[in-house]
Amino acid sequence: MDVLLTDIDTLDMTNAEQVSSLPLQFRPDVVINTAAYTQVDKAEEAVNATALIYSQKSVIK
Repeated sequence: MDVLLTDIDTLDMTNAEQVSSLPLQFRPDVVINTAAYTQVDKAEEAVNATALIYSQKSVIK
């Protein structure tokens, strides 16, 4: 089994193009999204960024 691990340096979850292109490049059988905005105080202030992190969805065709 191959595993591809990403972090903010390799995948910006607020960038829709990056999020949607990654599955097309690697053709995974399974995607596990463990992204989280863990700084609660900043999350309450940065509502748009927080929403982007949790709402980005990719479609694998």
